[in-house]
Amino acid sequence: MGSDSVNFIFTIDFDLDVIDKKLWHTFCLWREYNMKKLTAVDNISQCLLQMMLLRVRSLKQMLYGVPLYLEKPELRKVLDISSMAAVVRGIYETAFIYHNIFITTENDDERDILILIWKIKGLNNTQGAMPPDGQEVHQRQDAATIAEYKRKASEIADRMNISANARKVLDEIIDDTDSNLRGYIFEKDEEGRTIKIHRKNFSKPAALFGHDMYSYLYSYMSIFSHPSYLGMTNYADMFNNGKDRENANILLQTTCICVSKFISDFCEAIPNGKKIWKEINPTPLSLLDICNNL
Repeated sequence: MGSDSVNFIFTIDFDLDVIDKKLWHTFCLWREYNMKKLTAVDNISQCLLQMMLLRVRSLKQMLYGVPLYLEKPELRKVLDISSMAAVVRGIYETAFIYHNIFITTENDDERDILILIWKIKGLNNTQGAMPPDGQEVHQRQDAATIAEYKRKASEIADRMNISANARKVLDEIIDDTDSNLRGYIFEKDEEGRTIKIHRKNFSKPAALFGHDMYSYLYSYMSIFSHPSYLGMTNYADMFNNGKDRENANILLQTTCICVSKFISDFCEAIPNGKKIWKEINPTPLSLLDICNNL
């Protein structure tokens, strides 16, 4: 870590301070170059960027450790690996969804239909359960919004070059009432016609990185953050022989890799992105380049 990080419980080669500063620099440049002509799509991008920034800073705070004895916090601090894993999993999921919507799509129709599906999935969380007192109106409003998003998604699908079988799958995805986020890949034939739509779960990191080197990642983060039997036994064994620090290193390396990928994708997707990338990444083989190519 940098010289101002000497109070951290331990240090790592993957510098989270650098990643934090790169995210902030990216956000500042985005505001400087693009604030006057924002689209709804641009707003989604910058909101996800801010979410990523805050998660990284929350993770940095966790590195200071949690006091074991509240009345004497100086006695011992521990690394809360379970909570760190949950934050890192959120970082990974954000990078995954952003990459799927803004990078894997080949045209505005594909991008816009994935944004609508993403919105529908989010609002589905408000349906099907008894709302708190006074929230029935909001639930009905959300139901109407979902119906409107589905209508818009179907309109986009009507003008897409898509086979009957692929359209059937797409309609099922649009009409699905579950709230589980996932990625979707449009497979095309030689003539550019969509012939298949592949669902990609978070447990398939190749959909983000383009290779299977990190096939263990999502399961690894989930093991530590879920209250399963395996999660509990891992927690119980966490503070033996420095395993807490070993696992923290893995989580922080994962963070640097995922955030670097996100920044690269962000700069590819937004207006003036190439200009921003050159300013935040002026020299080859910087930490961003190294992490983005791992």
